[in-house]
Amino acid sequence: MDRLNSDGFLVIFDRGGGTVGDISVSGGNVTYTENDAPTIIDSGATITDLDSPDLDGGTLTVDLTVGLTANDMLSITTGGNVTTSGSNVLVSGVIVGTFSGGGSGTPLVISWNGNSSPSAAQEVTRQIGYSNTSEDPSTTPRTVRFVLTDGDGGVSNTATETINVAKANDAPVGVVASTFTAIDEDNFTSA
Repeated sequence: MDRLNSDGFLVIFDRGGGTVGDISVSGGNVTYTENDAPTIIDSGATITDLDSPDLDGGTLTVDLTVGLTANDMLSITTGGNVTTSGSNVLVSGVIVGTFSGGGSGTPLVISWNGNSSPSAAQEVTRQIGYSNTSEDPSTTPRTVRFVLTDGDGGVSNTATETINVAKANDAPVGVVASTFTAIDEDNFTSA
């Protein structure tokens, strides 16, 4: 059973029993501007799993497949009901899993536990952000990939988003203002 929603890409996994779970992202582009806080990749992502109330033992892996640099960062941003504490991921104060990676261009992996309902996993997925630590980031578009496993043997296809990176016009560095002398143009005489 394949479905495609009107605003994007729908990923479906089938565990062979006829029930279908999916992860869906909008498929649009996101723009991150140099020096900004992490930018949410897809605030409208959806996750369903029709045959299980939880994703216990499953994972969500988010990684960059095109345009990757060592300065790229993937993270879970605090917002809505989602928080982190150490490596724990919480939704409404309940630990739904743990996370690892995401820094220096490495994949962000969220490992779900028995508290991880599809709706909790969806809330977490909607809070995944991108940032870059460089003061001169590459503007090559990044392709970010989402792959979900449900802990019962189901593996999604790949959902992708494009992240565009915009450079900021940084202030000059190494110039000390006190080395300049103000000149009053009305009283200036040349030597």
